[in-house]
Amino acid sequence: MKTKETTTVAPTLRRTTMTRRIHTTFAVMIAAFLLSGMAFAEGACGYNTPIVPDGRVTQSTIPANTTFWYNLYPAIPGRSYSVEFRSVTDRPPSFAFTLLVTTNCSGNPYAGVRNTNTIAPGVGAGGERRSFTVSAESPVVMFSFTNTNNLAMTYTFSVSETTMFSPKWDFTSGVGMNSFYNLANTTDATITGTLKFLSITGSVVGTAPVTLPPGGFKDVARFEFGAGIGNPTPFTTGAVHFTHDGPPGAVVIDAYTLLKSLESSIYDKSGSFSGHTYIVVPIKVTFEARRERR
Repeated sequence: MKTKETTTVAPTLRRTTMTRRIHTTFAVMIAAFLLSGMAFAEGACGYNTPIVPDGRVTQSTIPANTTFWYNLYPAIPGRSYSVEFRSVTDRPPSFAFTLLVTTNCSGNPYAGVRNTNTIAPGVGAGGERRSFTVSAESPVVMFSFTNTNNLAMTYTFSVSETTMFSPKWDFTSGVGMNSFYNLANTTDATITGTLKFLSITGSVVGTAPVTLPPGGFKDVARFEFGAGIGNPTPFTTGAVHFTHDGPPGAVVIDAYTLLKSLESSIYDKSGSFSGHTYIVVPIKVTFEARRERR
């Protein structure tokens, strides 16, 4: 019996060992294939790595003297964004890199990109930050990141959508309901932006350019906007977007509505409402940037 058991078990052990070797070899081949594919995908233009603009911070490593390519996804025309890359291996000049916001693999610079490195809060040594608004003419946005050193570099990257949203604006003729906006610049640099008024179907019905001096403030009235919004229908409402060329958190906005009242005057817009008194009706949900941080 013992001899039979020995001759029966040995072939089984050999088969089991061989099966394990085959499985191990197969697993190594798959791992090598996946790793090579990942490296290829993160490198050459045409196989760009997509970056979701929700403020998430991702860490990676780039080989020496190498360029990696990334795509903003999704890139929504008319929305503003901020991209930041930062070396975590060391600080310049020992670890330097270049960052380019472009439209294609040829490296053509994207129009309207602003370098915000030194705008408070600045990125400091080892970082590069850019702000831009996606145009309908150039809906594809790429980032070219080049390690110019002779050593590999560990770095982080993130993209935030800086578009600010308000769920409501109102105008009612006869009743005298109008929307107003207080915009404040939180940075030490001039910030330019655009208020966009949308209908209830999402189409743009009016825009207004806004320039805020460093640390400055601006009070904007609905009737100061373009013809599409300056002559609204008897009752008009919708949402509002504000895009700008600053870093995340560069602007804060408060919104309110003035309603004609027979009560005593609480607020009087100088030179605008002669002979009328108005009460202030704060809009419950004010402007927020919903995708600056994850």
